[in-house]
Amino acid sequence: MENGQIYEILLRTQYTSYQSMLELLTRVERLDEALAAISVQNRPDVNKIGTITARKESLIQRLDALSLHAKQAHQELEAMSELQEEIRMHPLYPRMEELKHAAYRRVSAVIEKEDRNNPDIIKHLEDYKEALTLDIKIKDIPLSKRQLIVVIPDRRKP
Repeated sequence: MENGQIYEILLRTQYTSYQSMLELLTRVERLDEALAAISVQNRPDVNKIGTITARKESLIQRLDALSLHAKQAHQELEAMSELQEEIRMHPLYPRMEELKHAAYRRVSAVIEKEDRNNPDIIKHLEDYKEALTLDIKIKDIPLSKRQLIVVIPDRRKP
């Protein structure tokens, strides 16, 4: 196979990798939004949280693999220094560069959004965990020993 064909294959590999990365990032964002929506519920579905988390983990592993694949293709392209000018003149090259930059910007945006949203999600889920822990402790108390206390707030204005 001649160098021209090799570099075109590598270029298409990168292009496809960056395109796939953008699609996966969109799916990660959707899962983040779903997790945020579920976490604010009074009694979130633990199975849904587990499913979302597992899917997100799988997508992130695929993103890592694609990123490494694209990096390897880029290094191989760089090694073909005698074709540098020809590589940059290929019609797919500018689009691949756009996709690469878009993918990196998107990764940064997704990470930034997660950094903003994760503390709230964690807080909601920790509150839920505390509520479940309290429920378990209450269930351990026999019904005969439980007491009901009613607090009626004073609605009179001072």
